[in-house]
Amino acid sequence: MSKTNHWAVPGFTCLAMLALSACSGGGSGMGGTPSGGSGGGGGGGPIDPPVVDFVVPNAYATYGSATPDKLDNLVVFGDSYSDPLDPKRSCANPANKPCLKPADTWSRLLVADAAPGAELHNYAKGKASARDTNVYDGGDNTLKTQVDRAATDPGLTMTENSLGIIYMGYNDINKLGHSNGELAVAADDYEEQLDRLLVLADPTGKQRMFVTLVHDWGATPAEIAATASRTDCGTPEECNFKRLRTQYFNDLVAQMANERDNVVAVDMFTVFDRIAADPARYGFSNVTTADKAKSDDATDAALYFDDRHFGARGQAIIAEVFNHYLTRGWDWSNQFAAGAAATQKLNDDIDNGRLLSLAALAPEQRLGLNSFVVGDTAFTAAAAGTGARSSFEAMRGTADRNTGFGLNYGIDEKTSMGIVMSNYHDESESSSGVRSTNLDYESNAVSFYFDTELSGLQLRTVASFSNDEHGRREHDGLVDAGSSATFGGRTTALSQTISRPIQAAGGWFTPWLNLSHTVQQLDDYTISNPYLSDTTYEGHSVSETFATLGLSAASAPISLGGQSRLTLDGRVSYSQSLALDDYRVSIREKALGYAEEQVIERGDEGIFALRLGADLALDPQLSLSAGYEVSKQSDAEAEQNVSVRMNYRF
Repeated sequence: MSKTNHWAVPGFTCLAMLALSACSGGGSGMGGTPSGGSGGGGGGGPIDPPVVDFVVPNAYATYGSATPDKLDNLVVFGDSYSDPLDPKRSCANPANKPCLKPADTWSRLLVADAAPGAELHNYAKGKASARDTNVYDGGDNTLKTQVDRAATDPGLTMTENSLGIIYMGYNDINKLGHSNGELAVAADDYEEQLDRLLVLADPTGKQRMFVTLVHDWGATPAEIAATASRTDCGTPEECNFKRLRTQYFNDLVAQMANERDNVVAVDMFTVFDRIAADPARYGFSNVTTADKAKSDDATDAALYFDDRHFGARGQAIIAEVFNHYLTRGWDWSNQFAAGAAATQKLNDDIDNGRLLSLAALAPEQRLGLNSFVVGDTAFTAAAAGTGARSSFEAMRGTADRNTGFGLNYGIDEKTSMGIVMSNYHDESESSSGVRSTNLDYESNAVSFYFDTELSGLQLRTVASFSNDEHGRREHDGLVDAGSSATFGGRTTALSQTISRPIQAAGGWFTPWLNLSHTVQQLDDYTISNPYLSDTTYEGHSVSETFATLGLSAASAPISLGGQSRLTLDGRVSYSQSLALDDYRVSIREKALGYAEEQVIERGDEGIFALRLGADLALDPQLSLSAGYEVSKQSDAEAEQNVSVRMNYRF
């Protein structure tokens, strides 16, 4: 069963960079005229297309929607666990002292922490039942009436970026048995309303829904006391028949999710079972009796506000669990973004490294074997954007181990080949609510290239293979608990460039065409979670193909007097995706026993890039260079980069 989620690609972040370096070899690598041995690197050199920026605050945004960077609506259906105005707990009732403020309810917390700006539409009402006829009074306080209200509510516009959550079933479990089939009837009514919601706003079937596996109703203070007083039902486990009802009802809800695209079963049962088994780990000193006064304590709380309902800390945990399900597929997908970025940067660095080393050599010296370095030969400082964006936005400019060593063999004035061995490292940190994630990536790559000239056309072929190591660390600030996993992967890339240097107006102009294909794989891995059972991620390989058309230009050196020379260069390009695989991941929770497959859709991408550079050679050893780059991706903000560099050859 495939569960499809739809995703969007948001804007880039502006990045400023200042670098100071000491390099072996001469020149700045930011210009130069084509010459034998430089292959396809004339006029600043053709490069692979920019990597598609894969950063989005809202994991459930539909690709290409009008508002791809946010959750438009959170629509909630449920009972007193989700009703912010429930008279038993609400501060609107003067008799409730202390009371549970509406802002403390899980839906308000989820919007505030994970989806700022989203509209909350909460149709939940205390004592509501999943069965179409209310289990308490035979009235119409049911899931059906809540869906009816949503369907006719003029203030609700369900969009492609809406998420619906059903948190329902406690009252049915409390009142109905499963041995006589009553709970199954309630589940059938629940399923009918779920299907209504799936097509309510989006007949194409792309509406996304969470259905909640409720916590053990037999563990509420009221049921603990009732179970303890029973004397005619055998063992304590047999006496606690409300737990058995809960498990039965949850199995039916989980089956609904497993049979439908876009429906995810959220496991609250395991969460609160773990809390009951080890209360202190989660900041609770009391999980068996009600204590209003301590139900919102930060470190020494009572779980229950009254004999059936959680207090503020329990509500906060519910919000964190929903937040985890909201972002887990997205966090997995971002591991791929690191590999694509490293491949692009490596290919750029190979070009730049060869230009740096070969520009200082006389034509006859470029034949035979020469060595060069690639990667970050400088200290880089940069500031990344802040906010809800939850991917590799923070990693740009923070890598500290991107280095490599290359050997170039000049066969003749028109042909050369080489090999590069490199190590690239990237790291990203993101947060949503009290939850933070660190993604670490290290690539050990070997690259082969072959440059030649045919009928005035310069041809460059680059093939790379990297063995990738990934690390994922998560921390939950609410309970101060962390988890981590390390796993491997592989990236294979093939790139072909055709260019034609043309000398005119005292400079060089090089039109070029690049075709690149990248295949990435991630190994399966399992990571623990402080609330849920161990979760295993099993991914599919992902490939992408881009074509890029560009024009590079470089001026002839301009004499400024003495030994000083100024060279200007520029490059403009447009990249178009020819094929982008969707990201597919199978997510299996140990407690649930079945896998949910998420399909993260990627649409066609067009990327415009412009680069302007200047290189000032003060003498044969010392030069200064500066560059400005801007990239504009389809339906995204522009990414800008400014660099200043000093190069000293010794």
